[in-house]
Amino acid sequence: MRSKICTVALTGLLTLGLAGGAAFAQEGTTTTPAQTNDNMQDMHQQGMHHRGMNADQQLKKMTKKLNLSADQQAQIKPMLESQDQQMEQLRMDKTMSRQDRHQKMMDIRQDTHEKIKGVLNDTQKQKFESMHKGMKENGMHHESQPEQQPQ
Repeated sequence: MRSKICTVALTGLLTLGLAGGAAFAQEGTTTTPAQTNDNMQDMHQQGMHHRGMNADQQLKKMTKKLNLSADQQAQIKPMLESQDQQMEQLRMDKTMSRQDRHQKMMDIRQDTHEKIKGVLNDTQKQKFESMHKGMKENGMHHESQPEQQPQ
């Protein structure tokens, strides 16, 4: 009888402990919409976009892969920053249809791509095209993937 009472008591304590722990864990992770917005703004200021690399990260990767000179970096950085700004404005513009916004983004990317090629030498252009082709094949750009409309 005594062991049965101890078993019931122990089971009760464990149940309360687990339930309390779960409630505590849930309470600690609750965020308000304002906190979520603050977190997104912090991430944006640190250069972590929800859509890939920012201009500095792109430039760093390109510098490493293409062996860009300081002069080339200075010319390309404003192009990438402008692309980022235009893309962000498009993402915020809810007046355009999703398809129109997507097309405009593709046009901006293509325009930036062509401007960057104008700064590169022949060897760098080949590497850049190869990088760009690899990104398309890996689905990093959406040009090759038709957008599906909701049904």
